[in-house]
Amino acid sequence: LLWPRFTGSDEAEEDKKVPSSPRGGGWISALRGTGTFSRNKAVEEVTEEKDDFPIKAVYNGGLYIMDSRTPKPDQNSMKAKQVLPIPNQEFVWSGTHAMDAQGLIYFLATAGGTDRWINPVESEIVKVTGTRWKLGQISDVVNTRPHIKTDSWSEPVEGAWFCVELPTGIALQPSHYSIRHGFGGGAQLRNWSLLASSDGENWTVLSQHVNDNSLIGGYAVHTWPINAEIDSARMFKIQMTGGNDIQGFQLSCCGLEFYGRIIAPATEGILRPNHWLFADP
Repeated sequence: LLWPRFTGSDEAEEDKKVPSSPRGGGWISALRGTGTFSRNKAVEEVTEEKDDFPIKAVYNGGLYIMDSRTPKPDQNSMKAKQVLPIPNQEFVWSGTHAMDAQGLIYFLATAGGTDRWINPVESEIVKVTGTRWKLGQISDVVNTRPHIKTDSWSEPVEGAWFCVELPTGIALQPSHYSIRHGFGGGAQLRNWSLLASSDGENWTVLSQHVNDNSLIGGYAVHTWPINAEIDSARMFKIQMTGGNDIQGFQLSCCGLEFYGRIIAPATEGILRPNHWLFADP
């Protein structure tokens, strides 16, 4: 079982950035030095020397691992950090129709709020596939920065779609989702479906929109509740089922956000504090 790893700046900087566990106490630990093991309140420290590489790990219930046996990346690297939310963590919509920095995609793009925003496709924590893109990049669909708007749309083909795949190790029981229109003018979505899947083969329709004119104006944002019953899913697809505002078939989007509760896959369980996992360098 391997969780996404990251390497970062020095320990002092990490201590400043990593938040406390929602269950109480800090959850930073380190493997370095003498080969001893000790417990200090909620913080566990393990030290070990192996092949002259000090090993450093961060633990928050088994979902957040850093392995510094690999060289540190350049500070401008897009792969600096990857942080996953813990099971049962909830992302609650703020109630405003805007990219509110409260959703799951924003969390993944900012390493749980500990780092600057990086497109989660570029940091390889989220995967996006879909119809060939005409303007901008398909990764623009997970642009959740509140004030950064991008002209971005697909080729004009019937049934245009894109799919956002969450990282292995978590699934979402969704409650709401937001879309931001990807143009300063028209061609807003009017007819589309939101579908969800755990395996990429079997899909459930979570929300069906027919002549929905909620998106009005350039870069408009709207949030919809998800009323369909679903345990959880890792893949979420937006697919056009008819023409857009100008009766075209361009799928224009520069922001998609999800809210809801994080579910840990049943096959993986929740790790206890004495379970340490390290990815191979």
